[in-house]
Amino acid sequence: MADHQFLTVRALRAADLPSAGEIPLAPTGFTLREAAAIGVFRGDRLVWAAPCGCAELRVLGRGIARAALLGPPQVIDRADGDHRLLDRCYRALLDYFFIGARATSVLVIKLRDAEGSHVDVLWRLSMALDGRLTISATADGVRLELFGSGRRAELAAAIATRPHAVLKAVVSDMGALVRGRQNPRQQTLAVLVRDVSDAAGPIVPRVAVHFSELPVEEVRQHPRKFGVGLVAAAGDLVGRRQFVGRIEGRIVFQIACQVEPPVLQLLAEEVRSGLAEPVALLTEAHTVVEFRNRSIFAAGLQWLTGWAAGQGIGTLAMLILADNAASLRGSTKAGFRRVGELTLPR
Repeated sequence: MADHQFLTVRALRAADLPSAGEIPLAPTGFTLREAAAIGVFRGDRLVWAAPCGCAELRVLGRGIARAALLGPPQVIDRADGDHRLLDRCYRALLDYFFIGARATSVLVIKLRDAEGSHVDVLWRLSMALDGRLTISATADGVRLELFGSGRRAELAAAIATRPHAVLKAVVSDMGALVRGRQNPRQQTLAVLVRDVSDAAGPIVPRVAVHFSELPVEEVRQHPRKFGVGLVAAAGDLVGRRQFVGRIEGRIVFQIACQVEPPVLQLLAEEVRSGLAEPVALLTEAHTVVEFRNRSIFAAGLQWLTGWAAGQGIGTLAMLILADNAASLRGSTKAGFRRVGELTLPR
């Protein structure tokens, strides 16, 4: 594969930019905290850069959400034949801000009038993120505000667009947000496994659910919805399969399966050596809230066990938060057994 296919995003000093640029104003309610720059690199060569600022939304003295502010970008180094450079740069940037450790809820970008192609790319990628994009004209260009998915982004959007709704949103969400801030810096995961050759009785959910594998193309169209980054969605999803459970056509359950993912190397040797190979990891399991406590999760795991046996997989593994009693019960009901724990940084 050509070198131009590999892009990385790095924070820069403002002085590292080829030329200065203006950082846009933060959204309503956000306060600018720091200013620097951001760059996209192909190897060691800078190919895209923009001035960058970080802003924070604070309510009742607590940090609620973060925003990233990008000034007019500069495409610095176009490789011959790299016609999708702009698309790939923005995919890498959105993964960096929304999926990475920065936990950004809002991305604001200022574009010049001549950069209409950037708007087209960001509009398409915002739909893939299941986010909300607003576009407004400025004196010398365009301002875009992309709100991601999740409670923090929803609260930020409410403050930016409907300030009168802030108090109600804060009252309903503050308890959960405060609890999230009090979580320790490490999380303990229970390791559960099931040999797919082991017999188990049928599990009948309390509502009719149809389980099936999702086409790869549907995952590519809405990657965030299924726990995939934009960069991965544009490239190879080999080894990752996505499954859903539907009730009358509506997706109410989803889960992913990855064969031999790197995280399995963290398992204790005595645990790993006792598992039938190959081992596949089930991740991103989610049941829509209104359909929980109906054995859909356990029935989905049971269905996946049959699918895995037909694929030649020897063992299914799961990593579940040690205090997630409901998921632990559901996996045990589906024949999984607890074989150890992993402690990972958050």
